[in-house]
This record gives sequence, structure tokens and C-alpha cells, in this order.
Amino acid sequence: MLEAFKWRGFCGVRRPDKQNVIRVFMGLRHCLEDFVEGRSIAGFEVNGERFYVKRYRESLRFWRSLKSSSLRNAMLNEVSWLRRLDLDDARAPKLWLFMERRVGRQVEAFLLMSEVAGQPLALLEGKQFALACASAVEVIGSLHARGVAHGDCNLYNFLVGDEVRVIDFERAAELTPARAEADLLKFFARINARGDGQLLEGLVSHYLQVQPQPLFDIGRLVKELQVGDIKRVETRWRPPQFFSISIGHQRF
Repeated sequence: MLEAFKWRGFCGVRRPDKQNVIRVFMGLRHCLEDFVEGRSIAGFEVNGERFYVKRYRESLRFWRSLKSSSLRNAMLNEVSWLRRLDLDDARAPKLWLFMERRVGRQVEAFLLMSEVAGQPLALLEGKQFALACASAVEVIGSLHARGVAHGDCNLYNFLVGDEVRVIDFERAAELTPARAEADLLKFFARINARGDGQLLEGLVSHYLQVQPQPLFDIGRLVKELQVGDIKRVETRWRPPQFFSISIGHQRF
């Protein structure tokens, strides 16, 4: 029952239906399927409004405090960066709600975000892929220009719809030369490993349009990738679950 849960945090936009939203999550909680242990993501529609929710859960060892939970800390990091980017009108999800509960040694957290519609960049091919890569690298450059390192620039974290948006800010951090290079290295290496290395030099110009003074030698990075033996790296990914919910009729 809801009364048995000890809520340690609740933040986000002010919603008049806050208690209803909590009850919806309690109904959803048992339906969410983990894509890896303790982690799930789902899309859903509540009375016509579309969202995505991330759920993390884990059991803490007796000698570990709540602050030592790596999954919880990743969630809090994403919350912090989504708040900051929302002020900058970046092409990232809008934060709606963060909740967490702890029962005994069990900790569970929910992050509710606006829907980011689109197809993962990794699933595109040909000209469509090339055009989307150009937009995606501009998004990376825009983050860098704001002083933000994304931390996980794999091709599944860029969703292509009317425009390209970036998701998953669990590993985001303040920009440094090393982190800026790591973002581009991961993004370019995944493109090169697909056999699309001919795109890299053109992508550099798109990056420089929004970040004209890079913190590292981007030309050297591209040359090293082009002559190196880069193996294709598979990313764990599956389409998220989707639920349609009517709060008034309690339909989950």
C-alpha cells in the first residue's frame, strides 16, 4: 500500500495531480520489465499526455548507505543535468518528476520525463543516417558549448524525429578537454565501426559550427580513428515498453 512507502524525495514541475501520479506509478511498478537487472524504461500515455519513465532498484548491503547506491547516484545526476539543460532550452528531455522510496534495504527510484519521439540513430541507414549524424554531432557540440559533457554518446542515445534529440544523462559531467574528446571518440568510433568512416571529416565541420574552439585536437582524433582497427561494439538496447493509462478509470 502507498502508506507503507517512505518517500525520500519528490521534485519536478508542480502538478495538481501529484497523488494520482504516484498511484499510477505504484500500479505500473510491477509491470515494468528490466532490460538489465534493476533497470527498466517505459513509455506511457496518461490521459493523452505522453511520458517516459526510468526505474532503478537495488538491494543495499548492510554496510552500505543509501548514498553509496550507484544506480541512485546515476539517477540523481541525470535529474541535476536535466534541470540545468531545461534552463538552456537544450534538445534534451524535460524533467517532470523524480521519486524514490526505501523499504528496509531496498531502494527504488523513478525518473519521469517528457516523451522524446524518434527512432534511434543506430537503426538508420544510408543518406538518412548521414544527415542525422550531422545533426547529432551538432547536438554534441551544443552541449560542449554549454560546458556539458554527455558521457555516453552511443548511437542509441540520439533519437531522430522532426529534429535530433539526445537522451540519457546519467554520466553527464562538467566539460573538460578529456571528457569532450571522449564524447566525440565514442560517437565517431561507433560510426567508423559501422563502415561509415567516410562521414567523419564532414562531421568535424558540423561540430565546429557550434563549438568553434574545441578543447582537443579533433583532426588528430579523426586521423587516429581512420587508421585504427576499430571493432564494432554492440549496445544493449530494446524498444521500451508502452502503457496507456486513464487515471479517472484506473486503467493500467
